[in-house]
Amino acid sequence: TCSAAVDAGSTAVHKELEAYVAKFLGKEDAVVFNMGYGTNTSALEALGGKGTLILSDALNHTSIVNGCRAAYAKVKPFKHNDEKDLEEKLISAISEGRPSKDGSFTPW
Repeated sequence: TCSAAVDAGSTAVHKELEAYVAKFLGKEDAVVFNMGYGTNTSALEALGGKGTLILSDALNHTSIVNGCRAAYAKVKPFKHNDEKDLEEKLISAISEGRPSKDGSFTPW
């Protein structure tokens, strides 16, 4: 089918494709999504969540921004393709820590 697995389920063809992709990449397994937008919105939500820090390029595609929002992650954007700004944001996030419910900060 042309539907996403979440809507129509997986078929033997889906599993065969995922096995082929995994073998091609030299990995144990793979997941194939039906489109890039769905990949970004679904995978980011699955990988992160509330209390997760995501350092994101300021010019990332809307699908990545929406995936970060869906994950309820703390997002710190850095200037587009600017390694120095990324480094500064990372150092700042690590040194500040994650805000906790009691007003203190804990490590990420």
